[in-house]
Amino acid sequence: MIRCLLAFTLLFAPVARPALAGNAAPAAALATAQGEDLLQAAYATCLSLGGAGNQATEAFRAAGWDVETDDEAGFSEIAGPEEIYALTWSDGGYCLVQSETIGSDRAAALLSAVIAAGGQTSVEETGEDGCLSFDLQNDGLRAEVTSSGNDPTCTSADTSGVSFMWAQTD
Repeated sequence: MIRCLLAFTLLFAPVARPALAGNAAPAAALATAQGEDLLQAAYATCLSLGGAGNQATEAFRAAGWDVETDDEAGFSEIAGPEEIYALTWSDGGYCLVQSETIGSDRAAALLSAVIAAGGQTSVEETGEDGCLSFDLQNDGLRAEVTSSGNDPTCTSADTSGVSFMWAQTD
């Protein structure tokens, strides 16, 4: 486990600096990781690039994931390997990663590791709908953990969804 966390920390380090690395580092992790590491790479991509316009979408695309963009609606649906899916808003501010094979409790633990590996701090809260939420203290970002699907529940043993939402300013 420690070796895996160390490897992921090294993998995540360039992702935490998107302004310096562009989309190459997230795309490399998304293209090469497997299993839980792949899900963590998707979380790291949303965490570091999801609030910056189409950068997260382009990182998924560069990694070879299937991207279908609806320009009129302003979002992209993304299908990756191992039954992992993503949804991004074209203008940034929202990024969702869903797994059809990893439950919500495990997803929360994996997300927590990604946040820590990125050197960020978060506070675990219960959202308005009663689901586990991580409030990232430095970024105006909240990540909520649920099941996957169109009508998610707060917990699922079989599926998960992590929604990354940035505070919108007018």
